Amino acid sequence: MNYSRTSIRLETALSLVFCLLVAFIFLGPNPLVAFSSSDTAVDGEEGIARRVILVALMATATILALRRDGLRSLSGFPLPLLALLGWAGVTLIWSDVFLVGLRRFVLAAGVTVSLFMLLRALTLPQSIRLLYRMVFWFLVVDLIAVLLLPGAVHPPGSADQALVGLWKGVHPHKNIAASVAFCGIALSLSGVHRSFLTNIVLFSMASVVAFKAGSKTVLILLPFILFSCKAFVFLRARGLLSKAAAIILFLITLICLGTILHQNIELIIPKITEPGFFTGRGQLWNASISYSLDNPWGSGFGSFWDVGPNSPASMYIPANQAMAPHGHNGYFDSMATMGFFGLALVLFACLIHPLMMMSTTDAHSPMFYFIILLLTFFVAGNITESNILSGGRIDWLYFLIALTGLVEQRETARIQYKKFSVK
Repeated sequence: MNYSRTSIRLETALSLVFCLLVAFIFLGPNPLVAFSSSDTAVDGEEGIARRVILVALMATATILALRRDGLRSLSGFPLPLLALLGWAGVTLIWSDVFLVGLRRFVLAAGVTVSLFMLLRALTLPQSIRLLYRMVFWFLVVDLIAVLLLPGAVHPPGSADQALVGLWKGVHPHKNIAASVAFCGIALSLSGVHRSFLTNIVLFSMASVVAFKAGSKTVLILLPFILFSCKAFVFLRARGLLSKAAAIILFLITLICLGTILHQNIELIIPKITEPGFFTGRGQLWNASISYSLDNPWGSGFGSFWDVGPNSPASMYIPANQAMAPHGHNGYFDSMATMGFFGLALVLFACLIHPLMMMSTTDAHSPMFYFIILLLTFFVAGNITESNILSGGRIDWLYFLIALTGLVEQRETARIQYKKFSVK
């Protein structure tokens, strides 16, 4: 009886910590305020308060997970992700801003490991149920906030005038509101909740918030993400010949696009480096790429963007732009900070290895479809945003939920295979 009560209390505590962590990532320490810079010289959104709260939540999650399952809560931690974390730590050796990079690395590694342990202790179905409720009620609150609170819409005095009038709900920035909305769309379409009416309500609320938040990343990528997921599920059930044909077609498409880009590179580069191109992203991308070509081992993890007046980025773009929190491309940022070897580890840990794990899981379950949606959103979203090893950012949360879900589903598939083999 005592063991049962202790187990129930631990389950409740784990669920509460998960909800608090999700709520904090959705809200940040200062909801309904303008989005500011990251956790470096200027203590903004990811400043002291953010780090203290995250560390407290990480420590609590780790202690509870260890108390419930011991070191088994770390079982199945993906080796490619571990290698990526290890390399990120190694790159700090040649960082010119060691303390800044170390602070960011500890936050990223701590969130990654503790959240993995928390999700393993909760199990995938319980985590998804909690996430569904959190997203549903956050969207309800967002809609109410837009109607009642002026701060739920980016005001005319915003530093970026392109944000004026866009919805952000109770979140610090419209991009976070849009990411929450995407999760709502993914949860409703995947059918992880059996109630058709509830899914319709969630989908409707999420669609409205995503549209009014005006996030280009979500609005542009959503059709591509849905198509990619459907194509993956379709091809996974087909024979080897169909899969080979799809891979060949994909490679031919990449070669054609690469050829077109190479032939028009002299026209493209001046265009994308114009200040007005894609809200200035082109200039940031050019800085990351140029630095990587000059420094193939990178500047050190977390040591390129927004690190003060001596930022390596300031050698390639104006100093005010070098204070951007990131370069709006996770792959270019990984290359600039961790070098070409780091980029290779990122691609393997965040794309290739998850695809390999998908080949051994149940492709017909709603959980699997939801996992694909989250992974595709993360991989595609890093083309225009930067959320790889980003500590307490919302897209990294989604990636870890999907990755932990794949680990759990793969283990379930192996157990079922062994039972079938014995019979």
